[in-house]
Amino acid sequence: MREEYYVRPEDFDVAELWAGAKEGRLILLPRKIGRTQIRKDVLLYVGRIRPLVSHKFKPYIDDLWEQILACDEFMDYLTPSKARKFRLFNKYNLMRIIGVLREAGVYEPFCDRVFNELLEKTDKDSSYRRYLGQGFENRDLLMIIDQIIRIYKH
Repeated sequence: MREEYYVRPEDFDVAELWAGAKEGRLILLPRKIGRTQIRKDVLLYVGRIRPLVSHKFKPYIDDLWEQILACDEFMDYLTPSKARKFRLFNKYNLMRIIGVLREAGVYEPFCDRVFNELLEKTDKDSSYRRYLGQGFENRDLLMIIDQIIRIYKH
């Protein structure tokens, strides 16, 4: 019976990879990313910026993200395209969502650098950072997220 290991970028260990390859334990399988996995990965990723949630939204942040991810339009928006099929989710579009939430007061108005450092776990600039302030190209998405935010804005 073979043991299967799933390696995430944050768990990646080159020495273990080489040891597994030498022992014949290394098997590369294409993995289709399902919506359930995308949802889990997105929640794990945005959990990194929990300290930046504004006081007003702290009690509701988990529910707010659940509402966003329950919406088919946003799941389609976050699903990686075929060109990027090995990514966990579309980080560029997730950064757009986070930027809209920041503008709406869900997150404190910290600079992009602070968000980038927490999300990417590095003090180096990433290509995702510039998407924080871009908003949505699709007006329907903006209307949906506005409705979701209004539920929690008291």
